[in-house]
Amino acid sequence: MDVRQFYLDWNENYLGFLHYWARYQLFTPSWWLALFLFIGGLVLFQRLLRKEDRKPVYASAAVTMLVVCMLDYIGTSLGIWYYKVHLFPLLPPFLLYDGVAVTINIQLFRLLTTSWLSRSAQTVIFAIGGASVGETIFEQLGFVDHLEWSAWYSLPFYAALYALSGAIVDAYSVEARSCPSGKPVLSGLLADAEEPVLLVQFSKKGEPLCYVDANQAACRILGYSRKELLKMNPSLISGASPQQVISWFQHVLLSKQSVKEMILRTRGGVEKALKVNFNVFEKEECTYVLMCMKMKRYSKGKLETSG
Repeated sequence: MDVRQFYLDWNENYLGFLHYWARYQLFTPSWWLALFLFIGGLVLFQRLLRKEDRKPVYASAAVTMLVVCMLDYIGTSLGIWYYKVHLFPLLPPFLLYDGVAVTINIQLFRLLTTSWLSRSAQTVIFAIGGASVGETIFEQLGFVDHLEWSAWYSLPFYAALYALSGAIVDAYSVEARSCPSGKPVLSGLLADAEEPVLLVQFSKKGEPLCYVDANQAACRILGYSRKELLKMNPSLISGASPQQVISWFQHVLLSKQSVKEMILRTRGGVEKALKVNFNVFEKEECTYVLMCMKMKRYSKGKLETSG
């Protein structure tokens, strides 16, 4: 049999499948459920995604989906598994699973757990959940049938995909990028960091005006929401006097980069000592200082600073 005859036979079988799909799959309960999961996943993803995070997350989702589709194509071509429900027969049947159950769920899981789980913990939990829960649910719903594959074989693949997705998001985070308001915001690695990170804007006189961004770790430690912090002057939550705070920041502006020990006061009035790494940069004729912090032991009444 030559290649042409093989293709003609394959095309005839595919036309037969189109008739089967139109008669036995289209508009069935399983088809409607698949359509609901596909559209619902996309809508939920868009609703939870912050506008300033879209570029890195979209890039991460695109690369992740490409890799997942390649792996899925290999698996279905080798007959290791097959998909019972096809949303649209002219598109690969694994788009529902790869696009929503894997790719979008990776992004949603990161968005929902970044504030209270480390990246390594996220990777482990997602990998175990995807292999033991996700694949089992899809199989029980009748979307997929594993012929020569155990769900647990997928565990290292889920872990690798989650790590790849996070690495792509982090690649956009080395520096601050501008948001629609024109002010820089934290993204990727800094926004997802386990250590508190604050971004401060300064006046032309070198005085700290306000926080323009804060990651989830900073909000959690200080007890304020991000919206509340963005309305505050840095001196309001400092354990030092406003004059001392201004003096510290003026020294930072002169040195461009510095490490100091500071005390910040939480919403409940608790004073916490932090080792702060200050980095100065300018954008659109405005000066900003990036504050990356680490917790320190603190004896009340003692505050050490280092230039």
